[in-house]
Amino acid sequence: FEHVVDPMAVLDEFRRLLKPGGMLLLTAPLLSYLHMEPYHFYGGFTHYWYSHWLPRKGFKVESITPEGGPGRSCVAFCQAFYAAWAVKEKGLDLLPRMLSKVCRAVAKIPAHLVLPRILPRFDPWLGNQQICTGYLVMATRSS
Repeated sequence: FEHVVDPMAVLDEFRRLLKPGGMLLLTAPLLSYLHMEPYHFYGGFTHYWYSHWLPRKGFKVESITPEGGPGRSCVAFCQAFYAAWAVKEKGLDLLPRMLSKVCRAVAKIPAHLVLPRILPRFDPWLGNQQICTGYLVMATRSS
C-alpha cells in the first residue's frame, strides 16, 4: 500500500471490486525506511488514517491490529543501519574498508543475533499503541 502513488484511488478501486459485505484485508507499515525505490511513496499509515479514510470511502472498519512494537521497530532500524553501513563501506579505500568490515562484523552480533531475541520481548510490556511496525486492517464494504 505504501508503494502506490494514490492510495485514495486504490481504496475507491477496492470498493468497486468488492461486493457489499465483502472483506478488505489490508496491511502497510507505520514505520519503515525507504525500500523498493523509487516506488516507495508513503512512510506509514497510522490507525487514525484508516479510521478516518476507510469509512469515507465506503468501508466499515472491523479491526485495526498493531503489529510489532518499540522493540521490534528498534531491531528493524538497527538492521537497516547495518545494511546502510555495508553499502557505504564499498566506496572506501582498502584500509578503511577493511577496518569498517571488522567493526561491522562485531556489530553484526548485536544487530542480527542479540537484539532481535531480546528487544521484541519488551513489546507486550511497552505496548504498541505509540510505536509499531504496521497494522493489519480488516474492513467490510458497506452497501
